[in-house]
Amino acid sequence: MTRGSRAPFVVAGLIAAVPLLVLAAAAAGGGDWVWLEYPRHITMLAIALGIAVSFAKARPTALVVLAGTVVIALLWEVIGEYRGLAKFGRTDLLRSELDLLVKLSVARAAPWLVGGAYAVLAYLAIGRSGNVHFDRRRAALWLGGIALIALAITLQNTSWLTLENLSQRGTFRSSVAWPDTKKLSLVIDLVTLALAAIAFVYKPRSNLPKATAVKG
Repeated sequence: MTRGSRAPFVVAGLIAAVPLLVLAAAAAGGGDWVWLEYPRHITMLAIALGIAVSFAKARPTALVVLAGTVVIALLWEVIGEYRGLAKFGRTDLLRSELDLLVKLSVARAAPWLVGGAYAVLAYLAIGRSGNVHFDRRRAALWLGGIALIALAITLQNTSWLTLENLSQRGTFRSSVAWPDTKKLSLVIDLVTLALAAIAFVYKPRSNLPKATAVKG
C-alpha cells in the first residue's frame, strides 16, 4: 500500500506551535502549572524535532523526539550553569548544582509534555496510511488535543506576563485576573480548536462526473 502525504501532520504541527509558544512566552510564571516554567527555545526544539522526525521511515524513531527534548533540556541547564560558574572560576561547584539543574529541567512536566506530544505527531506521520482523508482526520484529532490542553492551561493559569515585556526591559507580571496576554492566549486556543474541527469534518468535492443510468 502506498503511503500518503505527510502534509496534514506537518501543517498540524506548525499550527499547534502557535498556542504552545504563546503559553511559553506569556505564561512563563507558571503558577502551580510547573510545566509552563519552561523556556521558549526548548519548546521550539521539540516542535522542530517532531516535524523533522516525521520524515523518518520507522515508527520507533519517534521516540527520538521525546528523548531528545528531555536530554537537551537538561544539557541546556548544565551548559548554562557551567558557563556562569566559569566566569568566576568556580566550575568545581557544578556537581553541587546538579540536583537543582535536574529540578529545573527533566523534573518538570514541560519537556515530557511538549516532547511527548510531538513524538506522537511524528509517530502518526511515519505510520500514515494511503488514505488522505483518514490521515487528515488523525492529524486534526491530534491538533484538537493540543488545543484542548492549551485551553485548559490558559483557563487555569494565574501567573501571566504582560505585553510590556515586548517593549521594555525587565519582567512585568499582571496583577489582574484576565490580562491581555491571557485573552490573547484564549483566542488563539479557540481558533486552533476550530481549525482542528474544520479539518476533521471537511469533505472535499469529488471531481468525478456523476453516474447516469443508461437504458438498455
